[in-house]
Amino acid sequence: MADLLLLLVAGAFTFIGGSQIALSQSQYSRRVKDEAFAMRSSTLLRWCGVALLCLGFGICIARNGFSFGFILWLLLLVSAFFAIVLVLSFYPKTLKWLLAEWRQSISR
Repeated sequence: MADLLLLLVAGAFTFIGGSQIALSQSQYSRRVKDEAFAMRSSTLLRWCGVALLCLGFGICIARNGFSFGFILWLLLLVSAFFAIVLVLSFYPKTLKWLLAEWRQSISR
């Protein structure tokens, strides 16, 4: 049960991190919200996305060892990026909550 929970957490980190990297690009942030990000906030969003990807990688490595953890993380990465492509293609407004939180925290 703990393995499944850690796998779900690593998958969620990978999905959210990849979504943040995708939404840091102006073409995708305009599809989700009708305005683009400033350069400073998109760079911050990109770095936080990379940090979440690294956290997902670390969870996979810590739980399963390097040999299988790396392969598992690659599988999670491909699955999450495929899901991000589908979400950005068909339902981009579902990722609005990611940008709303960033706009509130950056404007403070």
